[in-house]
Amino acid sequence: MNKPIMPPVVARFNHVIAFDVAKETLAVHILPSGESLEAPNTLANATRLLRREQKRNAKLNLGPLLVVCEATGGYENNVLEAACELGLACHRAHGTDVRAYARFRGLRAKSDPIDAFLIAGYGRDKPDPRLYQPPRLEQTALRELMGRRAELQDMIEAERARLDHTSVEAAKLGKAFEDAR
Repeated sequence: MNKPIMPPVVARFNHVIAFDVAKETLAVHILPSGESLEAPNTLANATRLLRREQKRNAKLNLGPLLVVCEATGGYENNVLEAACELGLACHRAHGTDVRAYARFRGLRAKSDPIDAFLIAGYGRDKPDPRLYQPPRLEQTALRELMGRRAELQDMIEAERARLDHTSVEAAKLGKAFEDAR
């Protein structure tokens, strides 16, 4: 006897709080209310906004809450940290995926409020989004050390290139030091 094929379980979120993250600001769009707002990009503000939505969700019984933000080279960390501390489902969207979603929706305008609106729709419409897992402390430390090492290597290479174009002997002392190593 063949077992019936079960469709995969697809998690969809109707209550979405989306952040378009910049260095200094958070553009926020909330579904299903359609509310948009802007706030400074701080951990305290992200936490306050998410707590407010948790309360709204409990009061209106909107179902699971999803926090969505685009990966922005670290500026999204306040949002991710606040969501994890509050135990909320969080998805860090790849910018290419959000841009493809925007093209699909026929939206080409570019501004922070429009981006937050698009990110919210992306989070609502994406079936079974991959949820963010915070890195372990060791991973974070290693990533920072590797980043700093790469910066120092770039600086050394730039200095070597400058020495190759220096004609004044006193300026080449660094080269003599380098040769002595």
